[in-house]
Amino acid sequence: MKNLKYIVLVMLVTMFSCDESSDPNNFYDENNNGAWLKTIALDANLNLNDINSAQFEVTLEEVDEEGGALLSRVDVYASFIDNTVEGTDVSVAETFYQTFEASDFDTSTGRPRITHIITANEISSFMNLNPSDLAATDLFVFRYELVLTDGRTFSTINSGTNIEDTTNPFYVSPFQYNAPLVCPVADTYAVGTYALTTTIGGAFGTSFNETVALTIGSSPTKRTFSADWLPGAGFGNTAPYQFDLVCGNVIFDAAQGTGLQCSLGIQLDPGETSTTYNENDDSVILINFTENTLGDCGAGPTQNQIMLTKQ
Repeated sequence: MKNLKYIVLVMLVTMFSCDESSDPNNFYDENNNGAWLKTIALDANLNLNDINSAQFEVTLEEVDEEGGALLSRVDVYASFIDNTVEGTDVSVAETFYQTFEASDFDTSTGRPRITHIITANEISSFMNLNPSDLAATDLFVFRYELVLTDGRTFSTINSGTNIEDTTNPFYVSPFQYNAPLVCPVADTYAVGTYALTTTIGGAFGTSFNETVALTIGSSPTKRTFSADWLPGAGFGNTAPYQFDLVCGNVIFDAAQGTGLQCSLGIQLDPGETSTTYNENDDSVILINFTENTLGDCGAGPTQNQIMLTKQ
């Protein structure tokens, strides 16, 4: 598997309104134009472990001052962002994908609603992508453009800041969504008490040697622990460290400080190669990392390996 560049997958939420009022009760009193697409339900992640069944699904409700009577159509645009560091960049620029006419929407609940499902196989075929082109942290992006009967259009390019607050249940009207490719990890996997050691001697001595609590980190696939780097020196520099479980690979997070320095700082980074994990066995986890990446304290970077053994 190719080495990957990891990004913080953030859902793009952009919305429209005609003024800066945030009071939904006054919206129709103060505005006689404007419309948006309210998100009713969303399941955006595409499971790489089961790509043939993976799908993006969103339910949208069209909102305008005439209770949906202004709806003409919704156009859907799609793009693909290749976040893989090595190999050929197979990113696909935004292109028109699909149209939903007003007649495609269900009005039985009041305002027009539609549930849109896009399978990973369908969108990959549309973009001429092969299964081998897809990797963790790559993502599809779907943008929706609302067209009214008088020809006005609303999408990300003309959204207003007043409804960008996704905690406001009146609006919740994204026009664009990220659909990242992921490999889910059970929340019970690699969690609990572990003996932490290193299998290779570091440039300054034993890098880690203690018992730690492994917990879920900053995302569902990440795990974190707190430990003293170079415990034999007695500095007591406890710091948090984190690694990611990415579709079979174990990746140490970048730019993790130890809390110690001579000048530039002793920093830990991902190893030159990654290790693998077995989703059915979390008894031992190996993590390659680069120690002292910045070459501080008169020593150069070295490759090292963490061993976590479940207790």
